Amino acid sequence: MLCEACGQNAATVHVTNIVNSKKRETHLCDGCYKLKENIALKTQEVSIAEALGGLVSLKGDYEDIPGDCPNCGMSYEEFRSQARLGCARDYEHFKPKLIALLEKLHEKSKHVGKVPRHRGERLQRRKQVDTLKSELQKAVELEEYERAAEIRDQIKALEAGAEA
Repeated sequence: MLCEACGQNAATVHVTNIVNSKKRETHLCDGCYKLKENIALKTQEVSIAEALGGLVSLKGDYEDIPGDCPNCGMSYEEFRSQARLGCARDYEHFKPKLIALLEKLHEKSKHVGKVPRHRGERLQRRKQVDTLKSELQKAVELEEYERAAEIRDQIKALEAGAEA
């Protein structure tokens, strides 16, 4: 890709500006970037680790965090500074703090993204079946056998519809 300013050199600097939810990308060579840097393209380089580390530090209270991970020895403070977990067990070890962080960043801690149309109906049916199975279990525990039978029939109907 060539520099958008001079059109001669290879673009080695890629600047992305987002203003009022509109994304604008500029591709420049080193020379043009240095020339235009003081006009309109002043940017501050921030690593992802610094950005996430700053967000993590917003939580503040660390008293309820368990000690270092028993598997890799990582502390929560290390995660804050690196914005990277040390091992797979860290997810479980720091779970309360990670869930709070995800909820702060995304307003939810469970993925609720888009579903392809061809899979949406099947996924919806599976969620209904899972919900009904938990209701069935509660009905049996409460010895509401008539309600449990109704729920069982609903589950069978949904599962039969999935096979058709």
